[in-house]
Amino acid sequence: MAEVNRFKVMIADRNPLVLSALCDMINKDQRFELAQCVQSGEAFIKAASEPVCAFDVAVVGWKLSDMDGGEVLAALRRLELHVRVVVFSN
Repeated sequence: MAEVNRFKVMIADRNPLVLSALCDMINKDQRFELAQCVQSGEAFIKAASEPVCAFDVAVVGWKLSDMDGGEVLAALRRLELHVRVVVFSN
């Protein structure tokens, strides 16, 4: 069987229940590969700053433990990190 390229997804949210549910949902869908789950903007920015980005798209909650979605997007822009991000509010 041919190997299928799956989208690598990173998830960031401050709520452990939401984080767990989203990570579980991504793990169950064969189209995606879960790259990482974090609760803080700092951890997200660090992962996005790696020389080889470990994810194709990130799903980020508006409120994280240390910053909000706007601050995350501003940090990505300031650091000139061109990553795909979906920000949601729960």
